[in-house]
Amino acid sequence: MGQRHQVYVVARVRSTNATLADAPAKYRCIVALHHQWCYGRLPLLATRRFLTLVKFPENAEIIRWELDHIQDKGEEKNKNKKNKKNTLCPYTAFLLSTSWTASLADPENPYASSSFLFNPNMGSANMDNNDGITVIDISDPLSPAYCYVKRLPGGRPLTAKKYCRSYYPEPDPEELAKSDEQERAIEEHVAEVIASLDGEKVLEHRVLAETWPLEYRKGYLKAHPDGDSDVSSTPSSDSPKRIPELVEMAIAPAITAVIQGGDLADIQNILAQPDRHAIVKENLTKFSPFPDEAIPILSDVLGFELESNKKSVDITSLPLSTAQILQLLASFDGVEVLNLSYNPLVASDTIEEILAKHHSLRRIVCLACPSLSDADVASLLSDKPDLFNPLDAFIHPYFLNPTTRTKAAFSMASMSRNRFPYTISLPTITPTRIVQALIDFTSALRDEAQALINGILSESSPVKAVITGWRKEGQSWDERSVVVVPRAGHPVSEGWICILALDDLRMRETGPGWAFVDMDASRPPSTSDGADSSNVDAKSSTTAVDDVENNEDGADTKATDTKADEEGQTSDESLTSDDLESLMPAQPIYKVYDLRDFLARFSDRPGRVPAPEASVALLEEQLDVLKQKYGAKTDDPGRRRGLHETGLSLREPFLQM
Repeated sequence: MGQRHQVYVVARVRSTNATLADAPAKYRCIVALHHQWCYGRLPLLATRRFLTLVKFPENAEIIRWELDHIQDKGEEKNKNKKNKKNTLCPYTAFLLSTSWTASLADPENPYASSSFLFNPNMGSANMDNNDGITVIDISDPLSPAYCYVKRLPGGRPLTAKKYCRSYYPEPDPEELAKSDEQERAIEEHVAEVIASLDGEKVLEHRVLAETWPLEYRKGYLKAHPDGDSDVSSTPSSDSPKRIPELVEMAIAPAITAVIQGGDLADIQNILAQPDRHAIVKENLTKFSPFPDEAIPILSDVLGFELESNKKSVDITSLPLSTAQILQLLASFDGVEVLNLSYNPLVASDTIEEILAKHHSLRRIVCLACPSLSDADVASLLSDKPDLFNPLDAFIHPYFLNPTTRTKAAFSMASMSRNRFPYTISLPTITPTRIVQALIDFTSALRDEAQALINGILSESSPVKAVITGWRKEGQSWDERSVVVVPRAGHPVSEGWICILALDDLRMRETGPGWAFVDMDASRPPSTSDGADSSNVDAKSSTTAVDDVENNEDGADTKATDTKADEEGQTSDESLTSDDLESLMPAQPIYKVYDLRDFLARFSDRPGRVPAPEASVALLEEQLDVLKQKYGAKTDDPGRRRGLHETGLSLREPFLQM
């Protein structure tokens, strides 16, 4: 049962051992996704969401790096559809998955579903399919192309209109005028969805034939009898080489003259022309090591860029030393974005010194920095986590892979209906991003019926989307910068967890509720499998002891237990309820907080900037709405108790560590 649809992301990539001279890049599939229920307008809506994310400059930069990273890598020989671990581009795959399974742009009509990735080396028609496929070319992320194919295998590429109108034929205007209001509303929405992809490039038939020649080459040659029979000879997308102007040819000698202690007049004349700054910067990338004498030139160029791109310094591909980077940053006030990508000299000490001295930074990009390995970032995060506290984003490959095992700083967990509980975890996040994520998510829950019908309470995809995104004021939800790929589905025993359990059908014993839980200050459940309890950290142990010492009933229970043992009593009738409770394995003690107390404690770390009060107040309002809608309970601030007393059962697996 279903309306099965597959989505394929393709790009021009060089294969193993290929060089630009003897084997140009060819199209291949890099991400493949299966959706069980996607047809009609849904593929168009999802395509629109994905294209918007892909073209967003901050996301496009990461996609370009990912494409560069897989150049010269061969296809996996194992084409088993269950082999999902060979995801070449995990960041792009995450964008695709969330685009196809979550939309919170309209809180009154949210959307959530599930999907799964499969081996991208399979054919386009190898999966069970009912409603065609979507193919998207991201060779140039800022100028992607899309198409749909309805007839598999070997069909022709379709536009959004042709695909969608196969489900909703365009009505005669006179007949539409006579139809009822619902039919007119459907047609209006269909036309709106089709129009949303106007202006986007449609993928050429040749691309399908090159990506899957066994399926599409024959059809392509039949449809294009005068075309090139060698479909693999895809025309290069590179622009024709431009003949440089004389003034451009003079830039390199002018820079060299300054470095050698010569006259500054020539370079000053060039810098007086703002349209030449990009060319000056490009020429500066050719110097390695980067000369100190060229720092003033670069500083002038960056100063001009800051006038148009406020608070952002881009020194990509410039082989600057740590000292030179710090010298440049000292020249500018309030820099919030720093791009260090493609610099072989950037190392862990570079990041440490920058973050220690420049607290205004909110985003740092370190892609293709070979001296800053995953292990280096992991070590920094483990040994000096407070360094990352001010950052909304630290863009490094270490944070762009869902298999990375990092300690969780913040997680969101949920349980609903027949779904297993899930936990979505991040290694670093700011209070502002947390509040923004919760506003986005709770907005979609305000209509209880819609939330249930559209799967917001039962799918993890909306949480993944909101917790990983960041957007500036005035940007729509679809225009978010995706800054990390989260760890999903793993129970966590550290950091903070926001737990949501709002489905009354699932929580009928305890009632719905939510909580902010400090796992580092909580006592985990006692182990019954011989595990070494000494692994419990000192803080957790202290918390547990404090609770026992403050529990008068606990002292009485201990005395009763001792007396019963001495008298050899074993009958349940001779034991009080407190006696029975004392014989049960110790329940975990969780430190649970309300929103305000959680934010106060989470923000009380060096460098963490509190969330704006207006945003916190808005979130409080929305949580109040949920209380009324769902009858949800929250905990009193700071009380140490079992979560079952706050409407959250201790039996929920996401708390069983």
